[in-house]
Amino acid sequence: MFCHKVSAAALFPTLYAKIEGPTEGGREGGEGREQLRALFESALVNDDSPMVRRAAAAALPETIKVSESDSPSLPSSLPPFVPPIMY
Repeated sequence: MFCHKVSAAALFPTLYAKIEGPTEGGREGGEGREQLRALFESALVNDDSPMVRRAAAAALPETIKVSESDSPSLPSSLPPFVPPIMY
């Protein structure tokens, strides 16, 4: 039963782009994006199924591109995802 997680991984960059970042929406923080990144890692990157991890890896480049609005360089919270995905 990994189909729903594979679909979630494919939708993740689009959802991440729609959530307000740290300076958008007139408020500070960007808690929504932090929660999404934590969910991406816990539910998709660290999943037992190789198909789910592969889908998370496929979504990672687009997620990084979208998250560049959070900071001009690669977000510090995303690189830890890469090693578990590569197994």
